[in-house]
Amino acid sequence: MKVFRYMWTTSSLDGRRQKLFQELKEGSAESGVFILVLCNDHSRIMDIYASKYLRDEHIRDQDAWIIGAGATKEEACELAGSIVSLAVKNTGRADVYDYLAPYLTEEEVPDA
Repeated sequence: MKVFRYMWTTSSLDGRRQKLFQELKEGSAESGVFILVLCNDHSRIMDIYASKYLRDEHIRDQDAWIIGAGATKEEACELAGSIVSLAVKNTGRADVYDYLAPYLTEEEVPDA
């Protein structure tokens, strides 16, 4: 998996974003964090995984992008809804992949 350079995080993860970004790039993250994963195939599905599943080679090696993280599953679900809303607002469609495609690169996260 690749990590979206402008990865969204919920407010309860404020102050830990840069550390979390680095951990995710290395294929690990603190337990208890839920990540939003955008599939990089024709399905264009957004999934939510507990970060502990990054230890699973099948999950870690997916052709997908980590685009967000929440401290709880509920926060991650709310964040996913917010991201879909942004896509609709900016493109008129709920296709998050199309909305983010111009920005999907592996550059470092800028300091917030």
